[in-house]
Amino acid sequence: MKMLRLIIVFGMLVLLSITSFSQVHTPKIAIVNQVDSLVTHVYVDPWHNMYNTKEIFDYGQYSVKELIGKFEASKIEAFELYTPPWFNNMTYMNFFGKPTNQFKTWLTTLKQKYDVDYLIVILHKWNPDPDINFKFLNQKHYGIASYSSNRDAITLFSLVGYWIFSTDDFREIELNPNHDRYVITNVSLIDRLSFRELKDLPDSYYQLTSDKLRNVADTRNAEIWRVMNREIAK
Repeated sequence: MKMLRLIIVFGMLVLLSITSFSQVHTPKIAIVNQVDSLVTHVYVDPWHNMYNTKEIFDYGQYSVKELIGKFEASKIEAFELYTPPWFNNMTYMNFFGKPTNQFKTWLTTLKQKYDVDYLIVILHKWNPDPDINFKFLNQKHYGIASYSSNRDAITLFSLVGYWIFSTDDFREIELNPNHDRYVITNVSLIDRLSFRELKDLPDSYYQLTSDKLRNVADTRNAEIWRVMNREIAK
């Protein structure tokens, strides 16, 4: 009889352990990509600017793929979420630096529909301060700029940023400030560009741009992965 009781107690403990284990919640992350898929070349001269695009590097697509890989390697479920067109015009934060009511409603829907715990949005986040003389980059996401007034230099830029939110309490999860800012890098050239090359850059400069952007994306992805792992471990 005593042995039977021990067996029953042991069985109940095993059952409770299995039940508790099955109830452990695994965080789920949705990633939204709102970034241009093409690299922009901006040619700047005193009278007008020219804008061309080239299909050499897709910052958003690359970032989503790399982030999902990082999270899955850490046993965290992540997936790309495709949003309706109106979401591109969503206002995330109000005047006081808090999520807007419209965005809170959308986060609630996201939680209810997909059981998502965190949302990461990759998007065009900044326009440069007019005081630093880069107004010609306004509304451009990432790419390279050349200048009729200076054939000895180019500028590589990324104005891509990130919003990260918890769907439970609508809290913004902040990145290290060093990673949450735009990138504008001036590069001095050994060989001066010809007037023709200023408007139609050689492939080597596009390759340089692609390499720089990939490095920027990798750095940001590593920071997002670090911050999210810290957040989930709380």
